[in-house]
Amino acid sequence: MLDKKKIIDLRQNLHKLPEISGSEKNTLARIKKFIKNYNPDKTYNILNDTGIAFEFFGEERGNTIVFHAPIHAQHINEETELPYRSVIPNISHKIGNDGHIAILCGLSEMLNQKKLKKGRIILLFHSKEDVFVPTENFLDDKIFKKINPDYIFGFHNLPEYELNKIILKKNNFSISTSGMQIKLIGTPTSLSAQDEGRNPINTISDIADLIQQIKPVLEKYQNYLNVTITNIVIGSKTVNTYPANAEILISIQAANNREKEEIITFIKSKIEDIVIQNKLRYKISFTEDIPEIQNNRVCLDIVEQAAKENKLETKYISEPVKFSNDFGFYTLKYKGAFFGIGAGNKTSKLHTLNYDFPNDILITGINMLNSICRLLN
Repeated sequence: MLDKKKIIDLRQNLHKLPEISGSEKNTLARIKKFIKNYNPDKTYNILNDTGIAFEFFGEERGNTIVFHAPIHAQHINEETELPYRSVIPNISHKIGNDGHIAILCGLSEMLNQKKLKKGRIILLFHSKEDVFVPTENFLDDKIFKKINPDYIFGFHNLPEYELNKIILKKNNFSISTSGMQIKLIGTPTSLSAQDEGRNPINTISDIADLIQQIKPVLEKYQNYLNVTITNIVIGSKTVNTYPANAEILISIQAANNREKEEIITFIKSKIEDIVIQNKLRYKISFTEDIPEIQNNRVCLDIVEQAAKENKLETKYISEPVKFSNDFGFYTLKYKGAFFGIGAGNKTSKLHTLNYDFPNDILITGINMLNSICRLLN
């Protein structure tokens, strides 16, 4: 019998003391302390302690299955009155990684209560997936290579769906994202000699106009296309110098990597034309390049069977969810599947100030993962 109170207490403690990517030392320590109570057969520190994994052996050889949960919080101030609200200014768990961690930790209790007959189960906790520790580096880590999973599974709470409904998607579960960084380089000058310099203000304006008008031009991608300017920096904080340099960051999202690359090629060409016309130098680079999650058919069938075994309703969605998750890097290399757990219509949307992971789906998540373990071994 699962100790639900202990699992809820863990989640709320994680929620109260969130840590951003690269600073999750205490989060990892809390995870380790919890899972050590349930006698994992091995513990691995991965990629300079930015991740940790716990292995549970079966009695016989079988499949190696990895379950994955990210552990980072977000740079968002919490504005709830929850008794366990974040005590760290401007940092909080606003996509539910506190709950995702708690689900994986709860699975360790079930694996200890009823030992596997076959196979190996790996519970993998990973620092932020995109910026601080790129997953490409994580996959190349010698310890992770040694784990060498046969299958890998991930999951996420989804507030816009009915509580405890299992959300499934054939092929790509999520969209693909890239950040295009444009650095504009002009010539500095004083305010009294503006005509002698080259500044990027008009170029920034032209690029902004391009992005505003881009959707009708890329009509064939309309179902999934999202091109948004997320950051602009111009000049420096001074009242005496006309700005010479600027940087602009554009988020480009599409249904899959192929379409995203086509969109990037088109936009990059248009931006280069604008910059050249304005007689500026420039550098274009890319950041947070995240592929879509590709669900393996066999793995998706296993997830659906697990839902039926737990008498949970399922829903197949026709379009990918409108966020990126670099679990997609795992599914480029390994057979895997990613599914959603409905968090209920009363739960605030992800990334919003009042969002809180619903405790009502913790046991659902644990039971789903436990069933997947048994079905594949």
